[in-house]
Amino acid sequence: MRPIAEFIDLSGKVAIVTGGAMGIGEAIARRLAEAGAHVVIASRTIESAEATAASIRAGGGRASSHVADVCVKADTDALAAHVDRELGGIDIVVNNAGIMPPGLALDIEEADWNRVVDTSLKGMFFLSQAAARTMVARKRGGAIVNLSSINALVPTGALAHYDAAKAGVIGLTRSLAKEWGPQGIRVNAMAPGNVLTPGGLACA
Repeated sequence: MRPIAEFIDLSGKVAIVTGGAMGIGEAIARRLAEAGAHVVIASRTIESAEATAASIRAGGGRASSHVADVCVKADTDALAAHVDRELGGIDIVVNNAGIMPPGLALDIEEADWNRVVDTSLKGMFFLSQAAARTMVARKRGGAIVNLSSINALVPTGALAHYDAAKAGVIGLTRSLAKEWGPQGIRVNAMAPGNVLTPGGLACA
């Protein structure tokens, strides 16, 4: 694999990656660090976040960890405020955190629905909002990348809550891109297919 620094230089940039301790988020965090960014690994457990951050630092990259539950607005606000204050601003946010517990539509309980939608959609909006406020205040723009899923377009079944949340990600991304683009904030979404990650394997 060719070093990503051959294609893009993120030296001096600061990136937040939610759910960055494992799976797709970890891979994204590692590549951002390879491109020169200081990556902040955000996770619900500080031990897993710090393990990934330490591994990136051991490989010569710049990384730190921060505990945050994206389902809790106070946590996403605190995350953005901490990074802005301690690292001099936020340039990139990768909203990767998400869960996909399988469940038939006839069996999904309210708590199941809330947990999936809060993780994949609510947390995405409020972290983006908090980060965008700092970007606007510093007048240097930024980039927000939201993780949707192929399931938003082609549902596989037994994941109605997940599919709905990921479809919402696409709508949210379009809305934020339209509103924040004029202020220099690019907002885009990716829709990965099946990826062999611990979370994906748990649903297989």
